[in-house]
Amino acid sequence: MMIEGIDLTLGVEEEYQIINPETRDLDSYVRQFLEDGGQFTPDNSLKPELMQSQIEAGSSVCSNVHDVRSEIIRMRRQVRNLAAEHGMAIASAGTHPFADWSKQTFSAGERYARFLNDMAGVADQLLIFGLHIHVGFGKDPENRDLLIEIGSQLRYFLPHILAVSTSSPFWQGRNTGLKS
Repeated sequence: MMIEGIDLTLGVEEEYQIINPETRDLDSYVRQFLEDGGQFTPDNSLKPELMQSQIEAGSSVCSNVHDVRSEIIRMRRQVRNLAAEHGMAIASAGTHPFADWSKQTFSAGERYARFLNDMAGVADQLLIFGLHIHVGFGKDPENRDLLIEIGSQLRYFLPHILAVSTSSPFWQGRNTGLKS
């Protein structure tokens, strides 16, 4: 994809819920995925996240929206198949409607420990699953002015982006009235 001579790239990361198909609740199962020798390699783009009831998949660098679509299909199929091999299911949603945050198990690692320490009670209750879209603008210093202009123009769209990215108001089985 090109904008005024800048070769743009795209990438996507999705965080999936690991669901126990019998209870439909979150299941802290990513450790078993990790222990299933060879499932996680630098080539397959799967990795653990903050909670052990979630797994993240990342796309390769894409040059157009068609490639992004193909990558999302590949990632979802890969995670769904891995979950099915372990008798689990996968869901892709901003949050789980009734899971209890206090029953979640956190992943080990310095990055997660630091986050939990820095964010304290907020992080403990952070029962969300993200979809991240990355746009790469290249590294040519000649493009800096154009990139600043594009960033400034994106501000107009922030309310629209917020509107389409609101989360479910349901948390631990009740309607909180919150939507973002």
